[in-house]
Amino acid sequence: MNKAFDNFRLSIEEVALALSIHGSPDAAKLMLLASFGELPPDEEKGRLLAAGHSLVARELLMLNSGKSELAPPMSELVRAMNTYQFALRMEHKSTEADAAITFFIHGNQIIQQSVEQGVAYRFDQVQEQAAIIQRGVRFFNLTKGVNGINSESLIPFRILEQAREESLEVSAIVANLKNEGVPERVSNLLAEDIKNLRARGAVLRIDNKDNKLISDHGFLILTGESRTWLFPISLLGEERMIRVVTGTPSRFGREIDQLLRMAD
Repeated sequence: MNKAFDNFRLSIEEVALALSIHGSPDAAKLMLLASFGELPPDEEKGRLLAAGHSLVARELLMLNSGKSELAPPMSELVRAMNTYQFALRMEHKSTEADAAITFFIHGNQIIQQSVEQGVAYRFDQVQEQAAIIQRGVRFFNLTKGVNGINSESLIPFRILEQAREESLEVSAIVANLKNEGVPERVSNLLAEDIKNLRARGAVLRIDNKDNKLISDHGFLILTGESRTWLFPISLLGEERMIRVVTGTPSRFGREIDQLLRMAD
């Protein structure tokens, strides 16, 4: 991959314009909508015009006989974003800030996209899939899992949703978890962390198939004052289920590895 991808920064409008030029106007529109909400037509046009001027000044966009053409490495970047086999998206929300990173993967090519200050994208080259695990551990600050817990209780997702209700006491959360077969020690620790929640997040695998984005696999993350927990998601019949797993770096690595190795 072109080394120019390392620490390559673009405004959200610049990326949206590049996607539109490359033949993905719907993706460009969704990007602007997700970032800024519904913009008045004149404002949207003005933002994209300014983005075009910026790309031309940086020699990332060429105007030939009235036709716009993306120059390397811009063309390579947009091609990778449009043709990836699958992506891993990581989201983290805390009382201090919200953050997200996405890894676009196509064979041995991996591009990391992150948002900076809500107005710009940063793109970086990732050398190998193992580096995704390392970057994810840093992103979620996974240093507070519970060692010595090997059980993986499978419970309905609704139990976790109920546990996060502010009106539910710790004793009620523990009782609900134990009723679903979660060991007593795990139930007590998890209930304590749910009532003292400091951050939450998710990791999702997004498959790009026949121009459709499919996101059926991933796991949730909750961090309390003292511990982090992972909740891999699955379906049992029509009911959404989760496994209760301790959030150590090694366990996080195993869950990411499973998402990376899934058959297309």
